[in-house]
Amino acid sequence: MSLTEVERSILQRRLARRRGGSGVAAGLLIGTLAVIVLIPLFIAFSSVAGAAILYINLADELEQGIGSLQDIEERESFQTTRIYDRNGVLLREMFGEGRRTYVPISEIPTTLLQATIATEDKTFYENAGVDLTGIMRAAYGEVSGQPGLGGGSTITQQFVRHVAFSYEERIARSYTRKIKEIVLALILTDRHDKDSILEWYLNEIYYGNLAYGAEAAAQTVFGKPVRELDLAESALLAGLPQYPVEFNPLSPDPDVRRKVADRQREVLRLMTANGFITDAEADAAQRKTLTFADPNDDLFDAPHFVVHVQDLLEDMIGAERLAHGGLEIVTTLDLGMQRLGERVVKEQVDLLGERHDLSNAALVSMEPRSGQVLAMVGSTDYWNDSIDGRVNVTVRDRQPGSSIKPVTYVTALENGMSSAAFVWDVPMKLWTPNGEYEPKNYDGVFRGPVRMRASLANSYNIPALKFLSAITPLASNEEDAGKHGVELTIETAKRMGITGLNRDPWDYGLSLTLGGGEVTLLDLTTTYGTLANMGTFVRPNAILKITDSKGEVIYDLAADEEALTPVDAVDPRAAFIVTDMLSDNAARSPAFGSSSALHLGVPAAAKTGTTNDYKDNWTVGYTPYLVTGVWAGNNDNTPMRNSSGLTGAAPIWQAFMRNVVFEEDQRAKVQAVRESMGFEFSTSFARPPGIVERSVCLLQSLNELGSACKSSQTELFIEEYLPQNIGTDGESGTSEAADVWTTIPSVVVPVPPPSPEQVAAAAAAEEELRWPTALLCLPGAEGFGLDKAQSVAVLPLPADEEERRFVLEWATKNNWGALEPSQLCSNEMIEAALAPGSLPGSEILFDGNVGQGRRGQAEYRLGIAPDTRLDARTVLTGTAVFDPSEIEYFKVELGPGREPSEWITLGDVHRQSIVDGPMEVLDAASLAPGDYIVRLVLVKTDGNFLNPPYSVPIRVGPAPEPDPDQE
Repeated sequence: MSLTEVERSILQRRLARRRGGSGVAAGLLIGTLAVIVLIPLFIAFSSVAGAAILYINLADELEQGIGSLQDIEERESFQTTRIYDRNGVLLREMFGEGRRTYVPISEIPTTLLQATIATEDKTFYENAGVDLTGIMRAAYGEVSGQPGLGGGSTITQQFVRHVAFSYEERIARSYTRKIKEIVLALILTDRHDKDSILEWYLNEIYYGNLAYGAEAAAQTVFGKPVRELDLAESALLAGLPQYPVEFNPLSPDPDVRRKVADRQREVLRLMTANGFITDAEADAAQRKTLTFADPNDDLFDAPHFVVHVQDLLEDMIGAERLAHGGLEIVTTLDLGMQRLGERVVKEQVDLLGERHDLSNAALVSMEPRSGQVLAMVGSTDYWNDSIDGRVNVTVRDRQPGSSIKPVTYVTALENGMSSAAFVWDVPMKLWTPNGEYEPKNYDGVFRGPVRMRASLANSYNIPALKFLSAITPLASNEEDAGKHGVELTIETAKRMGITGLNRDPWDYGLSLTLGGGEVTLLDLTTTYGTLANMGTFVRPNAILKITDSKGEVIYDLAADEEALTPVDAVDPRAAFIVTDMLSDNAARSPAFGSSSALHLGVPAAAKTGTTNDYKDNWTVGYTPYLVTGVWAGNNDNTPMRNSSGLTGAAPIWQAFMRNVVFEEDQRAKVQAVRESMGFEFSTSFARPPGIVERSVCLLQSLNELGSACKSSQTELFIEEYLPQNIGTDGESGTSEAADVWTTIPSVVVPVPPPSPEQVAAAAAAEEELRWPTALLCLPGAEGFGLDKAQSVAVLPLPADEEERRFVLEWATKNNWGALEPSQLCSNEMIEAALAPGSLPGSEILFDGNVGQGRRGQAEYRLGIAPDTRLDARTVLTGTAVFDPSEIEYFKVELGPGREPSEWITLGDVHRQSIVDGPMEVLDAASLAPGDYIVRLVLVKTDGNFLNPPYSVPIRVGPAPEPDPDQE
């Protein structure tokens, strides 16, 4: 039969319209070919009349099929998105229905091109897109009742079938679909060169194991790019598309492996038959032992960070484009630093886990000036569901404990509070929405007057609460007028990088500074990064560059002004002073010791945090070029057992930071990050202008009655907030020795020692007998006037009556004498004080602590009893208060025997005074058993010792076993 003129005209017009005016001749050719090809199929289908009817009915569908050619040519098939670290190391491939990476035909080896043609379509470069002979044989077979005589589909037909039809259409036995496939293959061949069609085919065809296209197949099966495939590997891949499930080279089943080998042999035979390779080359390829990729090795490095990046990208570009867009995403992560973080986190949890009921920890490290996240460890083990390991703790809200205190102190300094200000560390009552409670310091000790530096460095709780309570906005800042300290501190926190703390400020109250709100580790680390940047906030950045499947850059961090432009968050001078306090190892030694895990040996600021119930341990700290935050705890909020920020989190922080700081290769990475963004690399914190230094009184030296401060230390001040000193004449004025102590006229009455009966009674009751050495009172009553007064240096008492009572009770208990007198002198009071055996009243203040170890302007002692037996690591505590103009430093020494001939210095030398605090650590377990002397030595500015040293004999080693015969 033949098509009617009308039918042929319809087909030719549609072909001509699809190709445009210049393609009319080619369209007629394709139309004629289509008629020649389709006639036998129509005949096989039914009859001449039926074929004509079928063709007319398919006319519209053919138009749609021909029209869908544009969809084939302009398709955007899904491609695998890949996420890399900053150095191009692959972290993860993202794919939904499968893996695919488009590669040009120039990157596909000739061996794979030849193997594919030999196996799938040996006349590919000669045919018109279909195998006419095969189609004729197939039609004859259908007519004669001998199906299966026809040949297979061409490469072009396979490509069209794969792209233009749904899965259901592809697998259906449908003449309609076959006709559309043939016509589309013919037109596609007419429109495009063979190399383009072959390139499309090799990037679309399914090879099994979720691998679409030759590149994904090469990576999945052999773990290498397609350009590196040899003949043996190419022959194996080329044999997979016809039966991708049955021929699975990654299957452990020996029978399947044999089938794959047989299929590879068949492909090599076909290549030989078609003249692509020689018999010898085929034999060599067949004998080669192939190495396959591990099917279980699904690359997923830095999993918490990668998931975090995916979340960011979904917001930035959408989930669909992320999953299927073939994007190349270069992140800020350095995989080497990430590995370091993962190792130190796991080592610490393994070490402390059983002892402290600790199961998890997390770490995040950033370059602060560009906000680039260099390491993010969200848990000890991402795959451990028993600890909820897949939860990324770095981005989950937790209570930060005292690690949020620096925000309080920055806020105080910004609002005009003096860095020399002091508060009373004495018992207090705090009212909260949940009722009244009495806060405590971490160790339960009250220390009396405490300056801001000591308060922050040692993480004292009660002073922090009082400093927060005392914050008021500057009078010049009308915008903040009427705001209280909690509100101002929350606003500071948000400017510095905290995105939480969104409840009403009074929901937190003063407990905010103790960690009463919840923040994320990433946010808190960013906040400390603002301090490292001297007050400028830069958001955390995890993505360096995004490139689409065409190689076009769609995001570049270096060009993102919003991401990199620093935002003024706090006064740089306040940030520097807080940094100076947090990096003052001597200032924090009373609470943490001079060799704590917060000490790096280079300029570095750090702060710990521990929640009251031991659910969270924190340490966050920074150098000028790196800020790192660490959390330790249990994801299910189970309390740990006696684990603090210092013992649980700080060792992780120190191990990570020391590796980066002291390993040249690691430090060079961070330096390169800064310099690549045009930022200078510095190892010291740069002091901004507008900061002045002044000497301030060492408060502990005011414990002794005197006419002036005996010891002083240097403090930093914001220039315009330099405090005013009260002089003896009552006039106010700025002083070179800006401070908060004062001198007032007082009467000092010596008090005789207690009677023997009182001493004996106190000993019998096992009570410490505290006795005044002097009475201090105000002149002006009953003959005790100004003529009997002398100038005395004192600390003023608080105005609040309840706090004043707590201060007086603390002073009496702790022998603190240099306080503002609270009552006028009277005959009765003097007589009572002078009467033998009388005890002073609770409001009579006195000077104490007079005894061994006092020489001139220095007081020094060790807090260890003579002949104490030590057999383990022991913290040696003591007091060393001295005038820096006379004493340069003190040190603790150890000598063997009762009369040592040589001495070993324990730890470091110390240039700041310490009162009843940790001095050094003696590792007795590492010493040979026997007698030793521990001595505290003060070294004068001329290099000589202040004699005598404070010496204590000790014994090292376990106590001898008792002799059973003597029991």
